[in-house]
Amino acid sequence: MDLQTIFTAAITSLLSSSLIAAGIIYIVKKSIDRAIDLRYEKLLEELKLQAQETARRKSALYDQQSKAIQVCISHIHRLRRQAREMEEMASSGIKGAKRKEFDALLLEFNQQYKAFMDFLSDNRVILPRIFTEARHDTGMLVANIQAYRDLAEKTIADRAISEQIIASLKNSLTQLDEQYFKLLERAQTTLGMDEEN
Repeated sequence: MDLQTIFTAAITSLLSSSLIAAGIIYIVKKSIDRAIDLRYEKLLEELKLQAQETARRKSALYDQQSKAIQVCISHIHRLRRQAREMEEMASSGIKGAKRKEFDALLLEFNQQYKAFMDFLSDNRVILPRIFTEARHDTGMLVANIQAYRDLAEKTIADRAISEQIIASLKNSLTQLDEQYFKLLERAQTTLGMDEEN
């Protein structure tokens, strides 16, 4: 064997070993790349599912909150309307036939107030705090209406006390009106509505 043959055999052997090693490295690299790709695809899919679930939950909560806000505004509007009717009736005096009409309005008002309080208790978690704080203003209104009713029940009613209670009732109505409009504005903002719609 001559030197050239030995040299050629060594080179060929080296090239073959290098090609085999390169092939093995290529296959291992591709396997590792594929394993990493599969892992990240799985992770990406999990993240997409989490994002979709979060979006679904937020959408459902927004729908619940929107409905609750609308119902809350509706309750307050009805209470304001009923209280305004009672205040108008109280200003002219509630003797005789008007007494029964006032008592019927008061009964309806108290039922509406109870429904409102129950609604606030049931929806306290999803309603913004400003809406649940409306119970204070409506509570003051209820107290003033009841005070007027109690005074009117007495046969000898002091006119000055009656006028003070009516003034207090009007003040409560004014406060409830202010609260109502503040809540209405907040509701429209929360629901993404502007005043022009």
